[in-house]
Parts: sequence; structure tokens; C-alpha cells
Amino acid sequence: MNRSGVPDRRRARYRRAGVIGCSLLLIGLPALTGCGETKGEEPPLSVTAALGQQFTLAPGATGHIDDDRIRVTFHEVRDDSRCPTDVQCVWAGDAIVVVSAATGGGDAARYELHSNGGPDRPRTVRVADYEIELIDLTPRPISTGQIAKDDYRASLVVDRL
Repeated sequence: MNRSGVPDRRRARYRRAGVIGCSLLLIGLPALTGCGETKGEEPPLSVTAALGQQFTLAPGATGHIDDDRIRVTFHEVRDDSRCPTDVQCVWAGDAIVVVSAATGGGDAARYELHSNGGPDRPRTVRVADYEIELIDLTPRPISTGQIAKDDYRASLVVDRL
């Protein structure tokens, strides 16, 4: 018996149960709260941005810019021949990002923007009084894997000309 009147054997059993219970709580808590999950939230289908402000779209998402005077939708990456990050390449490669844009209540037209712009590979496109520029395309390819179509994110900027 100890000072509290509880036999020592019983007290040791309570202590072990407490340690086990706390251990289970610490192990189970991350599972209950979703800690350690790699899956992120679904990207928004609609994004609002100001002129000159960079915004990022997932495939199928639309950016509403300049108080919705121009809308830009990211459709797909048609081709991605960018150099994988874990390889040393002679040329950086290129990815073709398909977007559509419409001003006012007009119909949307499709455009191709290139990640590695050049004379025959525009990184920007003019739509009415606006210029749409492809700033970045993520994720970057790696040699050991394929990028799923829904994983792409196109970062764009729209400015008034």
C-alpha cells in the first residue's frame, strides 16, 4: 500500500494504462486530423484577379480579370517537352498551354501559349485591349514520372495595352 491507500500493483497497472492510452491518442490524433496527408484541397474553378496581378489556374478553371471584363480559361497542356529537373539538357524544351479568352459578353477564342517563348512560340497573346502572358507552368517534369493532366497549374498575368 502507498500513502493514497491504493495497492502498489494496482497503481502500476493504472500508470501503464495511462501510458498506453496517451500513446494511442498521440498515434491516432494525426489520423483523425488528417495530418501528414499529401492530398491538397481541390483547386478553385474560378479565380478573381486585378490587372497586372499574377494568378494561377488549374485545368478547367477560369480567371476573371478587370472586374470580369476579360475571362481566361486554362484548358490543357497540349504538349510538354520541357527538360526534366533531374536531367541536364542542351535545350530547355517547351510546353504548350491551351487557354481561351473572352472580353465583355463575347465568345471565347482559343490560344496557345508557350513556356519557352520565341518568334514562333508566343508566350503572350493579345485579346482586344488586353495582353495575356504565361508566367509559369508547374509542376516541372522529372525523368522518372509522368505529370497527370489535372496536376498542371498555369500562372498568368493579364495587362491592359
